[in-house]
Order: sequence, then structure tokens, then C-alpha cells
Amino acid sequence: MTERPITLEEFEKRFQYDPDPWQTFSSVYEQKKRQYLGHAIGNRAYGRCLEVAAGNGSNSCLIAGKTLRLVATEGTPTGVRLMESLTGSLGNVSIQQQDLAKPMPHRRYDLIVVSEVLYYLTAPALRNFARGIDRTLVPTGRLILAHHQESFPDAVHSGHAIHDRFLNLTHSCWRVEFRKQTSRYVISRLHRS
Repeated sequence: MTERPITLEEFEKRFQYDPDPWQTFSSVYEQKKRQYLGHAIGNRAYGRCLEVAAGNGSNSCLIAGKTLRLVATEGTPTGVRLMESLTGSLGNVSIQQQDLAKPMPHRRYDLIVVSEVLYYLTAPALRNFARGIDRTLVPTGRLILAHHQESFPDAVHSGHAIHDRFLNLTHSCWRVEFRKQTSRYVISRLHRS
């Protein structure tokens, strides 16, 4: 893995150049993955949800349809603008610019969705983020993790076993309620046991 992961500034440049740099809207593969993300969330009605590092918002409308209130965070200004244009007509979505290297807001959520970001966090940021999840997820809440099982040249960590590495940094014991794994990605819904 790289010694220097991609920075927020580099993510910002990618979004400025192309609003969908990873074809999260157009690729059939990404559409199928989003379908399984919907299965992972399930049909339960969640009150407050946090979507972390939402990128261009490609999953945000799906998540918003399954929650009463969605707070979607993104580290880049262009990503925030893309999400605002996508979810602007939805009355239950608020968008915040948030750098994951900084402490998470002191709010509580029933559902937290973390997708395609853990491998980009440095070891200290990953540890702090794991502790932030402990603090912000209500005791009966659910955590969704969705990540590739691959290695990327601009990532700090390999995608292989990134969920286990992250969960081991929390102060909680977790039970898997839903899991979809392919050779390329894994999506899990977890709650504290």
C-alpha cells in the first residue's frame, strides 16, 4: 500500500474534472452493488441516519428513502455541491462538509452507512473514526459497511479484511445480521452484541 494516500484535495480535483469519476451512477456493477446496499439496510424504518463520505451522492437517495432523516457528509466542496443538486428536492436530507480525519459531530444515529472510504484513512484517522462510530451509534443502532476487497495504489490499507480491522478498533462487539460478499466487495449490516 502507498505511504501517501489520496488527499481530500485530490478527491476534489477528481470531482471537478468528472462528477462521476468511478461511474457510480452509470456502471451496471455499481448499480448491482447499490441494490445489495439496499438489501443490507432492509425495510426497517430508521429515524436518524448518517451517511459518511457520500462522495457524489450516488447512494444518498436510496438511503434517504429508508430513513426519516439523513445527514450525509462529504469532505470535498464539489462533492457537497453534487449531493445538494441531487438531493435538493428531498426534505429529509441535510448535507455537511466533514473531514474524516477530524472528530465526528456529537450526535446520535440509528443507522450509520460507511462505504468505500476506510482504506483511505491513515491509521490514526481510522482509529479515531472507529471510536467516533462507538460514540455516535445508538446502542440499538445498525452499522452498514460496504467496501471493495481489493487493493488500490492510492489507499493506505488493502480492502482485504478492512471491515475486521476497523471493527477491532471500536470498543464494541458486533454481530452480523446481513452479509453479501463477492470476489470484489463485501457489504455487511452489523449491530452490537
